[in-house]
Amino acid sequence: MINNHDIITKMRVLESFSVLYRSFAISQQSLENIKDILLNNPKEALKFFLTYAYGGRQGVPKWFLLIAIHCIEDVYEQNDELAELEEEIQTRFLEYHGSANPSRNPLFSTSSRSSAISAFNFNDIWNHLQNGEVSTAYNSLIGINGIGPKIAAYFLRDVVDFFGIDISNWKEENFYNFYYLQPIDIWIKTVAHELSLQVSDSEIPSNMEAGERDHRPYIVGICNTCLSNNINPLRFNQGSWFFASMICGTPSVLTHILHNFSPQQIIERALSFKIVYTTLNWQEFEEQVRKIIQEIGAVSQ
Repeated sequence: MINNHDIITKMRVLESFSVLYRSFAISQQSLENIKDILLNNPKEALKFFLTYAYGGRQGVPKWFLLIAIHCIEDVYEQNDELAELEEEIQTRFLEYHGSANPSRNPLFSTSSRSSAISAFNFNDIWNHLQNGEVSTAYNSLIGINGIGPKIAAYFLRDVVDFFGIDISNWKEENFYNFYYLQPIDIWIKTVAHELSLQVSDSEIPSNMEAGERDHRPYIVGICNTCLSNNINPLRFNQGSWFFASMICGTPSVLTHILHNFSPQQIIERALSFKIVYTTLNWQEFEEQVRKIIQEIGAVSQ
């Protein structure tokens, strides 16, 4: 059993891995430029979204994303309205790959859900996020074919964090916003379970809409514990995913390390991967964890 002080310290260490996640996921030197492209170029915004729509789903081959981008580029010309190209893009996808799985493919629509081609609008999502209307942005993504709670939360989490949406007042004014920004997969579930972060069903708000029903104990537990201990829940989620999937690699290794390693040992083990991931921002990571180690030393004296 991990004691409570160790849990919070390990959570802070996991939060610091978000530095590595961000340098793994997107160029930090050009974030403002990327944001401007997304706001002013619907084609590029759609392609950016599709990296999450396809890339974040278990079992979806990478080439689905690649084919989708080829299809968009094949038929799009400057100033085209994407919605008017929907059928042409879909036809091209089927020409490239006959098995499009249209019932779950974001480029296709169904009787109840729209395609990303016609329904995805980055500017609308951005405006909702800036206004603290996270549930509205979330529900607009859930309405797209093939997009479930995990992908919606995954995309919105990174947009909010990467592009500087102000979340400073959410804790007091819009606490539930954080619930919509917690993608839950096997890695996050394992971290939450091993650190005893999940709550009981009775502690879940009765009107909660964010996440799959069986993921809500993890979402609420993570957000509540993070916000009670001055930990950014978005970056804890990012960092936990990076550490679990990219450093540990299997749930059994993750469980072993969380149970048996001290916070300092977790950091040392991560640093042994510098030669494996040479393009990541290890310098900023080391600066952050150095502060944590100093604080641990001060408390233990």
